[in-house]
Amino acid sequence: MQMDLGDTFTNVAGIATQARRGNSQYVIKYTVQVSTDANSYTNVPGEYTAGRSGETKVESKFPSPVVARYVRIVASSYGGHLSMRAAVLTAGKVFACVGTGKGKAELVPSLPKCRASTCTPTAVPNSMGH
Repeated sequence: MQMDLGDTFTNVAGIATQARRGNSQYVIKYTVQVSTDANSYTNVPGEYTAGRSGETKVESKFPSPVVARYVRIVASSYGGHLSMRAAVLTAGKVFACVGTGKGKAELVPSLPKCRASTCTPTAVPNSMGH
């Protein structure tokens, strides 16, 4: 999953995740990559644990804030089917990637003053374990 925050932020602090509601489809572990130009990505240190429940949000904080406009979540393991809901955590603003029901996803700010854009799925290596 890749999210465009609409602008470059100097305080991207983590990711919040939830499993797909009402299903046994969830990401177990993931890594994060960030970019300011959507061409060159940098790995954020660490592997993070995602939320397995469709009702529970799990916040994973980075070791230190990073600079990013584009945030890519790469699942390293999952259960059932590769599916998740996610939000990017920054100081004072949270951006959530949500399905539109039309086969697309949108990046929706949780605060009215935030800019919104779109998010797209990220290719996952075929070697990914379940």
